[in-house]
Amino acid sequence: MPAHRPADLAHAICTGQVSLHWDSGDLVHRFGWRGTWDPAPALGVAAALAEHAAWVRSGETAGAAAVAEQIAEALGGLGLRPTAAPALVPPRLRGFLVPGVTLTDLRACLNEARVRAWSGSAADGGTLLRVATHVYNDTADVVPTIDAVRRALSRG
Repeated sequence: MPAHRPADLAHAICTGQVSLHWDSGDLVHRFGWRGTWDPAPALGVAAALAEHAAWVRSGETAGAAAVAEQIAEALGGLGLRPTAAPALVPPRLRGFLVPGVTLTDLRACLNEARVRAWSGSAADGGTLLRVATHVYNDTADVVPTIDAVRRALSRG
């Protein structure tokens, strides 16, 4: 691989936020003005990290992961197929193929049960369901989700 000089790559390095001089040919000039930059997200990082650490210490993130696992086991028991291998499954997020159910029917059943979960179409036209849990979820949230999916399956 040939060695690159900084000037060779300057055209490929862009600012994280659009700034007044985003298209400047001079790299220092391009990063010299932040434009209309909102500092709120950056100022909130320390508080967000502290809040997350508190959730971990209190066991709330582990509790949310346990709820995700409960939902996954129940949905698997209904015949839904996970979209990821067990080693690749995030702690609080589960994705499934929902065989024999149209996206319209699944969304209608989720809405009727007031369950907020992402659903969409797979590349092959099948129906996908993704369930994510957070520290505010508990085992009571499992029942409406499973009931909604069960109703959708019975329509199919």
